[in-house]
Amino acid sequence: MKKHLIIVPLFILAFTQYHHVFGQTLAEQNKKLQQEIETLKHDNDYFRKTLAIFQSSLKTESIDSMDFQLLSCIGSKVEKNVKLEFLITNKETDKSINFSPDSYARGVDLQGNAYKPSGSKIGTDVYASTINKDVPLKFVFQFKDVEPSVAVFKLISVKYYLPSANYKNGELQFKDISVVWK
Repeated sequence: MKKHLIIVPLFILAFTQYHHVFGQTLAEQNKKLQQEIETLKHDNDYFRKTLAIFQSSLKTESIDSMDFQLLSCIGSKVEKNVKLEFLITNKETDKSINFSPDSYARGVDLQGNAYKPSGSKIGTDVYASTINKDVPLKFVFQFKDVEPSVAVFKLISVKYYLPSANYKNGELQFKDISVVWK
């Protein structure tokens, strides 16, 4: 019986000490978890804002009574190129449009790398076409040697001129365009 009288207080003392240390550890863990939650909330807000840029939807620029709608920006991992498709709609009388073969477009990624286009097609033509009033016409070009790590073009700039309007020059710019890689 004396043994039990000694063992019970020792057990109670050990349990009390264990509970105190274990309780303190839980409090510390809880505090760390609360800090991690706050950090994750901050990161989540940042990623939501970044995602909004990456998920840029179709964009349209209106210049010279024409709508230039960006339909797609699709990258090929195998060919390492990015193909851009636009739909051009003329809201006035029929007009001719030309794209200069050497400097009609460029793309700049988030790392500051610039890309020149290779190959273009407007309707069935290469660099120039007539755009009829209220008849959409597809314009396509591509950038070559683009690494699949390029997720966004910070800028896509397209230059053109209008022979039917005394060779008036124009430029449209699209910003924060995400690339869909396939």
